Amino acid sequence: MSASEINALPNGIKLQSRYVLERKLGAGGFGTTYQAYDILNKIECAVKEYAPRGLVVRDDDGITMRTTESRYDRDFRIGKMGFLEEAKMLQRMNYIPEVVCITDYFFGNGTVYFVMEYLDGQDLSHRVRQMGGRIPVDEANRIIYKIGDALSIVHKEAHIFHRDISPGNIILLKDGKIKLIDFGNAKSMGDEHVNDGPIVYKPGFSPPEQYSRTGRQGAFTDVYALASTYYYIVSGRRIPDAMDRMAGESYVKLKNMNLGVNTKISNVIDVALELDEGKRLKTVKELISAFYEKEITVAKNKYPYLEVMQGENKGEIWRIPPNYTVKLGRSSRESNIVADHALAISKLHCEIYYDGVQNQFRITDYSTNGTFLNGIRIGRNQMQIAYPGQMFQMGKNICTIKVGVIYE
Repeated sequence: MSASEINALPNGIKLQSRYVLERKLGAGGFGTTYQAYDILNKIECAVKEYAPRGLVVRDDDGITMRTTESRYDRDFRIGKMGFLEEAKMLQRMNYIPEVVCITDYFFGNGTVYFVMEYLDGQDLSHRVRQMGGRIPVDEANRIIYKIGDALSIVHKEAHIFHRDISPGNIILLKDGKIKLIDFGNAKSMGDEHVNDGPIVYKPGFSPPEQYSRTGRQGAFTDVYALASTYYYIVSGRRIPDAMDRMAGESYVKLKNMNLGVNTKISNVIDVALELDEGKRLKTVKELISAFYEKEITVAKNKYPYLEVMQGENKGEIWRIPPNYTVKLGRSSRESNIVADHALAISKLHCEIYYDGVQNQFRITDYSTNGTFLNGIRIGRNQMQIAYPGQMFQMGKNICTIKVGVIYE
């Protein structure tokens, strides 16, 4: 291996005599993340390695890390301490369910690592693409409320602001949970050195104060980014870059786009997107107050339903009782609903349970030919969460059903 290349560590290598690396999950400007197996706890985990691009290379052994030039030694040393502080910062927030959980951190191979829970899911950017360009309003409201509620705790109790809220840093897990990740750009509130270091921002999501070393930053910085994230996932459009907005470029208000976003939420998003932080909402709590379900649904009754989008019963709509398990298949003896008579559909193919409190559908597969959610097979005797507006398939391309909720 050439000493000039920065490659991922080889699969199978063991760190701390405990973590066996299985595969590379991804890499960014400051590090590489691996899926690994924790021998001690017998669970999958993720290991993040500090590897700042442009500053370091692997040595001739292909494992140890060193700087490309001695003049970078100090930067690398400071960077490692900052990386370690990120791990410690995250570990202090392990009690917040929506924040990624840190379990260990250590030095090794000339750099520093931290270990976190393995997140089996997809980020919001992938979810948007998977849904054809935007996420259903009900699902988007739930996501932003959950992340906003967690972020409010991060601000109030951990006294940290994230500074990098965006779709790529919000993960939707297969079990229905939501996680906020990547606190690498986070700062403590009141930190007099908040503007030290490189200027880091994401066009379309970061507010104008992040484009300058002199801009005042705080919880309101995350408010703008969270509002931008909501705008993107629910509309499929990015808010114009903050500097372009400063120059006069505008955006279309959500209430004028016929998306189903109510006026109250649209108006709150507009205030959260104020360029002048003095006019902007000050706290995430103020932002997510518009997303309380009782406000969204105006205390109406919920009626969950299944709608056949493809198959012999295309167009059929079945209302299902809340908090009750409904069986679907091709046999009336074994199923409450005969969704399709095709032989590829099992007599009892799957079960659907609508949780009225969480506003989610639990789909359990019992079939031979599979039940698919978002194109991914659920797995026999396995359960996955679906939200209103999502579709699942019984058999591959045999019968497609959309789950939804009517408010009356």
